[in-house]
Amino acid sequence: MLDANEGYDAAQALEMLAALRSAGVEPALFEQPVARDDWEGLGRVSRDGGVPVAADESCRTPQDVLRIAHERLAPVINIKLAKAGVVAAMEIAAIARAASLGLMMGGMVETRLAMGFAAHFAAGAGGFDWIDLDTPLLMAADPVEGGYSAEGATYDLAGVRAGHGGTLRAGDPATIEQG
Repeated sequence: MLDANEGYDAAQALEMLAALRSAGVEPALFEQPVARDDWEGLGRVSRDGGVPVAADESCRTPQDVLRIAHERLAPVINIKLAKAGVVAAMEIAAIARAASLGLMMGGMVETRLAMGFAAHFAAGAGGFDWIDLDTPLLMAADPVEGGYSAEGATYDLAGVRAGHGGTLRAGDPATIEQG
């Protein structure tokens, strides 16, 4: 999976995909190759890139997914709860399903608390083909006790009895109120 984070224009994205192919690399998914509001570029990479494209920054609202579906701009929608909120995420997922778009669950740079909630959302809603909840790995320390466990690409929610099952560690700098 590649995530360009809006880093290319359409021509650059297609050139990069061609270079990867010539090196024997075939991406499984290409997330947000162009700027959020470059609707034409998003559609071009989706049509001409030869790999599934996930709209991330381009899909923040139910109205965005309606446009993406109507104009066939991307075959996959990346839902991030911190970006959309829970209610809008439910609407986005419903619209995407109705339009036969693939679903991806992702996250911003968030703790296991937030990623645990995202994992529960995806598991409860179902139908997510792509799961990218690795952002806690970018943190120097894990401030969360309990919650889900992860072993490689497998997320285990079975040990969670209520809610997301995690709490912030007592005394962790993230839990100290600032005056």
